Amino acid sequence: MPRLAVIDAAAGAIYVLARTKENGAYFQRLHKLDLKSGKKLHPPVEIQASVQGVAFDARAGNQRAALALAQGNIVIAWASHEDIKPYHGWVMAYDAATLRQTAVFCTTPTGSLGGIWQSGRGPAVDSSGAIYFEVGNGSWDGTNNFGTSVLKLRIENKQFKVEDSFTPPDYESLNQRDADLGSTGPLLVPGTNLLLCGNKTGELFLLDTGKLSHLTQSVQLKGGRILAGPVYWDGPAGPSIYQEAHCGEPVVPVGRRCVKDDRWLRSDASDPEGADPLAAEG
Repeated sequence: MPRLAVIDAAAGAIYVLARTKENGAYFQRLHKLDLKSGKKLHPPVEIQASVQGVAFDARAGNQRAALALAQGNIVIAWASHEDIKPYHGWVMAYDAATLRQTAVFCTTPTGSLGGIWQSGRGPAVDSSGAIYFEVGNGSWDGTNNFGTSVLKLRIENKQFKVEDSFTPPDYESLNQRDADLGSTGPLLVPGTNLLLCGNKTGELFLLDTGKLSHLTQSVQLKGGRILAGPVYWDGPAGPSIYQEAHCGEPVVPVGRRCVKDDRWLRSDASDPEGADPLAAEG
């Protein structure tokens, strides 16, 4: 069941992860296919990994976030199936040319949970190759376990390095209410050093990518929980960021801060997982 692929237009390739059950056993494999014909460009590679004694479980792991391409690596993240325990969050990288595994990261190797789902959105990747993920509810100690956090990862010496992170001060309460940070997928605001992300309570966090632990600003949306990520649009009225919630409102960046703007209002009782609330020419 492939989903949320990534395309390397220069290589004419599309990368997908497929999950299968074969003779009672579960497998996940990364495929590299020709973008035009769909033919295999490389033999598929089985997903296998282990961190601090915790092995990747092909049955429990669910690739909900989209794949991404970062400095010649295919980046894949996993959460769970409907929070069925036990599970851990995982991030892995594979060389786009050879499909050789280049890095592995487990979000909660000495804890539990910490899935990466982001309502189907992929990670944000900046020009330096840093990779930004939101991690859902799970164990946190800031050293080995990073549940309910935003992570800045970098591939160095064939491993993921946690370069920086942000964890809301009320993470324990968020975990208990299943209102975790991790529901939107992060957005790098073009032309700035700012990162925007949100949680299920309808709160948006504006972070400085140079120091994620420093919260620049938070905004509580009026529309309830957020299950789709923010979208940036440099339109006729100037740069704007739109965020759909159950009853949406946009957020407009002004300098290093965000202000709420009620010019775009809507009522939506659906769960817009994977949706980007912006359409051109409309």
